[in-house]
Amino acid sequence: MQEITVIAGEKRCRLNVRGSKFIATAAPVFSTSQAEAFVSKVKKEFHNATHNVYAWVLGPDKEEKCSDDGEPANTAGQPVLSAIRNKDLTNTAIVVTRYFGGTKLGTGGLIRAYRTAAREVLAQVTLEKLIFVEEMWIYVPYDHVGDALNWLKGKSIEIEDMEYDTEGAVIKIKVEDSKATGGELKDFLKDEIKIEVRGSSFIRR
Repeated sequence: MQEITVIAGEKRCRLNVRGSKFIATAAPVFSTSQAEAFVSKVKKEFHNATHNVYAWVLGPDKEEKCSDDGEPANTAGQPVLSAIRNKDLTNTAIVVTRYFGGTKLGTGGLIRAYRTAAREVLAQVTLEKLIFVEEMWIYVPYDHVGDALNWLKGKSIEIEDMEYDTEGAVIKIKVEDSKATGGELKDFLKDEIKIEVRGSSFIRR
């Protein structure tokens, strides 16, 4: 079973560090386009900020991206990214907005401030587990529809959708391993079905 840990919804926290205001906003994201849209939304909201630093982690392989947004190299984006890593999260984006307060924080101070802001917003979120599923469409001749439905019921596999055509039924299900499930069902029905995998997603357990 492929499982990931994500945040359940958007959160925000604020802190002051030697006059500078830091606003950390975290959100669940499930694609690069969603992550980019979230960053753009926060930047638009805080368009007059000195910096809008961001980081995100995506997918089960944990694809990463971060930006210092004008802060000295590796003093902002990387600390935010490390906060996401340390929680072992994926499909998570954080934007830390900074309004400069007149006092320079130095390299160490910036790293601590951005890391703390990211950690504090993640301390407030609710975490949830998602599992990977594949969308299977099963084409079953009329003579085998009843057997197929009984087999799925016996395996506690929920039917997402079902339609009839001139040749039989088309049944939509979601399973963790389409190859294994399809193989078992084909063996049970003596290969009298056709199977098509049309996509995949992560869903709540």
